[in-house]
Amino acid sequence: MIVFHTFISVSIQQKGSIKIDYCLYCDTEYKSNISKHYISMHSEEDEVVYILAIPKKSKRRKHLLKKLQNEGNFKHNTKVSYFSIQ
Repeated sequence: MIVFHTFISVSIQQKGSIKIDYCLYCDTEYKSNISKHYISMHSEEDEVVYILAIPKKSKRRKHLLKKLQNEGNFKHNTKVSYFSIQ
């Protein structure tokens, strides 16, 4: 008898919870629209300059902004977990 276990990870945010994102460059937290922060405050960074050259509302631009957002969150999470271990 073969049994397959399938695990599906689903991110469910409860009603009223707020997702906090962290900036890749200045390590500050933002509760809303970190994309605007990247465009207005870090428009001279290489990745942001490349993103600004892509047309607005394109899938590629949204994907790259999401990637920057994820990298900032990853940087914060690794820093927090490193200090919690020590």
